[in-house]
Amino acid sequence: MSGTVSGLPSLGLCMAISMIAAVVSVCPVFAQEAGDVFSTPEVLDLGDGRHLFADRGFLFAPENRNKPGSKLVAVHFMRFDSTAEVPGTPVFMLAGGPGGSWFPGLRAGTEGVGHPAEGDLAVTLAMLEDLRSVADVVIIDQRGAGHSLPKLDCPNHQRLAPLDRLLSAETLAASYREFARTCKQAWIDQGRDPDGYTALELADDIDDLRRALGYGKISLFGGSFGSEWGFVTLRRHREIVERVLFRGIEGTAHTFDMPTGVLNSVRAILAVAEQDVDLAPHVPEGGFLAAVGALIDKLGRDPATVRVRDPYTGEAVDVVVGAHELRRVWRRHVGRVGTQDWPASLLPLLNGDLREAAERTAQFKGAYNPAPAGNREAMFTSIDCGLQPTAERRKTLVSDPALALLGNINAHYFALCEEWAPPNARAALPAAAPSDIPALFVHGTWDLSTPLMNALEMMPDFPNGHLVVVENGTHGVLRDLYREKPDVIRPLVKRFLRGEALDGAPDRITLTQTDFAGPAD
Repeated sequence: MSGTVSGLPSLGLCMAISMIAAVVSVCPVFAQEAGDVFSTPEVLDLGDGRHLFADRGFLFAPENRNKPGSKLVAVHFMRFDSTAEVPGTPVFMLAGGPGGSWFPGLRAGTEGVGHPAEGDLAVTLAMLEDLRSVADVVIIDQRGAGHSLPKLDCPNHQRLAPLDRLLSAETLAASYREFARTCKQAWIDQGRDPDGYTALELADDIDDLRRALGYGKISLFGGSFGSEWGFVTLRRHREIVERVLFRGIEGTAHTFDMPTGVLNSVRAILAVAEQDVDLAPHVPEGGFLAAVGALIDKLGRDPATVRVRDPYTGEAVDVVVGAHELRRVWRRHVGRVGTQDWPASLLPLLNGDLREAAERTAQFKGAYNPAPAGNREAMFTSIDCGLQPTAERRKTLVSDPALALLGNINAHYFALCEEWAPPNARAALPAAAPSDIPALFVHGTWDLSTPLMNALEMMPDFPNGHLVVVENGTHGVLRDLYREKPDVIRPLVKRFLRGEALDGAPDRITLTQTDFAGPAD
């Protein structure tokens, strides 16, 4: 069986039929034992007459290694040969999410790959070029996501809460629990085992694929949940990891975000924005955060009803916006308009125009609706819920003072995870202890998804680690650097992965000052 020339084609008709048949092969030559690998040559069309050659395939692994006779899953991967004369330690690239994937980003004309920090074909290719200049590169999808099979999407869709009523914590939690219950049961009814989708199994998938490809030690490269996946692998299979290069750090204790860390990132963005020449004259008295706090207090006393179009049905609807609703949506503008436009986009809201807040509220409350694009994946819930915080950290999460502005940003996790009740993967790991493994961490001060405090908390456990703090760097901080400071980051990445000393490596890099938009831009 041979690959075909396209963006990311099938591995041949026989393989496609076999995969669809729940990993029950109809082809006599098709491997289907746990630990087996099927791969085939692949040619990726990068556009403009450019092509990239690789081996693409699947690792077959037990869905639940703790249960004898468990069904198999097919973990998708792609391997690229090194361009070095003497290749070094192979590099495994780990995507974020959970549920992200590097693979759609290797297609001509793509803008994103299922995780917002991993779009942009040119930057992806530059990273891949640098990694291949050191060693073979293996990109692996997470089980249950990407091109792995089965792909565990949640099949049911429902509104989280009525649009014309205030959002209560009880209503929200009940809706999330119902969602988790019906989604999990749907996969059980199909004969799948949701308990097999844990960070422990993901780490074991890496080890099994490493062994099947004939590698000894490997290096890990990734960010966001990809770094957490890497930390789990490091603690579970310490002997196979030579070094790690992570951005947007998320340790095994950081699945549930600390509100203060997120607010620190918001504050860092706004502190710079409020000094911008175009925006400064329009900044509310006392600053953006004080104005947001005042509006939250006002809506807490006197909720507003705003008539807008339902973002899913297009019908005119009345949406109630209270303190809880505003906390959920005000900072989420940044994901919609981009950092440079976000502060100015808050001005209408803070000047009394609640229409966009109402639209965002309707979008949030209708997140699980007849349009399936908004639905979480089953594996996302199972993997993240298996990394629940300790009781002590949970107390801190729900008493953090930043909740006054942000609300309980982990409420959905608490509700989903109480219902899903997966195995506790974090508790099954060896106790965290300082590691002498070489580590390079790159983290942005404007990271709203994995705040900088995560990296600062992790550094003491890595005495041979080096942290590069990037002023004005976002969650996609490596991409920020590859675009703006390639002469700094590209040699650093290669030096580190080659095992060279990082003497003179920067502790801090400042990106070009963002030109924030004014209200009329």
